[in-house]
Amino acid sequence: MGVTKERKGRLGFLPPDKLVCEMVEDALETRLKKIKSIVKDEVTASFKDIEGKVKEIEERMMVTFGKMQGEIEMMSHMEMKEDQTLLKRVENLETNLIGVSKEVEEVKAILKQILQKLQTIEKDAPKKEESDY
Repeated sequence: MGVTKERKGRLGFLPPDKLVCEMVEDALETRLKKIKSIVKDEVTASFKDIEGKVKEIEERMMVTFGKMQGEIEMMSHMEMKEDQTLLKRVENLETNLIGVSKEVEEVKAILKQILQKLQTIEKDAPKKEESDY
């Protein structure tokens, strides 16, 4: 703000109406600068606050994700153990089945032998009866 203003290279006095306008403009510019500074400070503080909250949320999410991942790994490990247990049971059943199959084959062979002996006895028995008479 000033009483004199340089116009096209020469100094001169401003008319009162322009002088008042300049004074008002200067006062408004000063207030606007203060308001801009206040707004800038508030926005910066808000961004810092939001940034802090976002970091806190990110940390919580990471912890939660870590917990979930740990639980998933634990459940996966448990399922793997259960699968291994079931596989062992199936293998044991297969082994037992093979053993039982062998026993059944042995019993079958024995029964065949018994049947053959019975058939032989049966064939021989009528001959003996005929010879007795």
